[in-house]
Amino acid sequence: MRRGTPSARLAFRLALLYLIFLGPTAQGAARLSATDLEVTRGDFLGNFLLTGELVAEDAALLIVPNANIWPLTVRWLEEDGAEVDEGDTIVEFDNSQLANNLEGLERAAIEAANQLASLRATVRGEEIEAELTFERQQAELEKARLDAEVPASLLSEQEYEERRLAHERAELGFEEAQSALELKRSSTRARIEKQRVALAKAERASQRAQQGIRLLTLEAPRAGILLVSDNEDEGRPFQSGDTTWPGRTIARLPELSSMIVEAQLFDVDDGRIHPGMPVTAVVDAFPDVDLTGEVIEVDDIANETSRRSLRRVFRTRVHLDGLDLERMRPGMSVKVVVEDRRQDVLLVPRAALGWSEGESGSAVVAATAAGELQAIEIGPCNRQFCVLTGGLSEGDRLSEYPGAERPARAVVSP
Repeated sequence: MRRGTPSARLAFRLALLYLIFLGPTAQGAARLSATDLEVTRGDFLGNFLLTGELVAEDAALLIVPNANIWPLTVRWLEEDGAEVDEGDTIVEFDNSQLANNLEGLERAAIEAANQLASLRATVRGEEIEAELTFERQQAELEKARLDAEVPASLLSEQEYEERRLAHERAELGFEEAQSALELKRSSTRARIEKQRVALAKAERASQRAQQGIRLLTLEAPRAGILLVSDNEDEGRPFQSGDTTWPGRTIARLPELSSMIVEAQLFDVDDGRIHPGMPVTAVVDAFPDVDLTGEVIEVDDIANETSRRSLRRVFRTRVHLDGLDLERMRPGMSVKVVVEDRRQDVLLVPRAALGWSEGESGSAVVAATAAGELQAIEIGPCNRQFCVLTGGLSEGDRLSEYPGAERPARAVVSP
């Protein structure tokens, strides 16, 4: 961790933290007087305070729908913390734009259906006429064929030739009628299909508008306690009149049995907390109830607390035993004391430690028995001892540091 002189604000916060929340001195090492200071080996017990809130790991999310309107305006929203039943309306978005379009779209769909019915009647009449023409030409062809089959010996040469020519004309007329019928049927199918596509398109547009209107009303997928999400653009929870975009979470219904504590570990305290460390916690709303648990996860990367803040924190998740699901709700603030237990470590008395300024910044130093200041590296501290990670050895004699400022936290991560 980078060394540097802590600001007055940070120094006050850390000093207050250790004065109020740090536990007893290291176990296994006797309390040393100012005239009898040395590096010892023993067991360390320190406490570290985190603040956070109850959150539910599992929740039913209510997502802003995509109704082809951007952005969407919240017309009505259920109150945060309300108890809702499955099917209750949670949020209504403004649907006036879709409602105004729906009447015209429905009218267009009805007109398209009427046009299709009219077209079918028209083309059916045209088909019947073409079929009748075809049947007449077929009958004429059959009559001409029979006439042409009479032997020439029974007819005069002129009559025989006339019958032959009539048969040829009948064949041509039949072929023309047959082609006209096939063409009429093909064009009829194309015209009807075109109108059918127009009707389907109009119906889909109407259905999309109707579906969009339905989508703009969100209902509770199950019973539970409603938690309204934050409107990040406004820096507060969503409320009626806000505008938002499809895909955002506007509210959630948490599964209470999945509640954990989500706390913030400031980046200056990187390395102080790790998964598996035991904790004790108190929900601020119920200060008489002590809970136990453990740290289950610490983010690898620190992130800003908000868009407008330069503070960076590691999200820390803590599992608690014995949550009262009848009274405790997501969003309640929690104080978590993380216990830092270390066995058989080098311990240096805090009375011998101080800060020293150098070209590379400030550093923790220990006052040796010879009156010299020795630069050292330390880990976590409690009221009397710090864990020594470098710079001195077990048994080294020390003296009380002459300055007034004591290091309140680890400068080098253990």
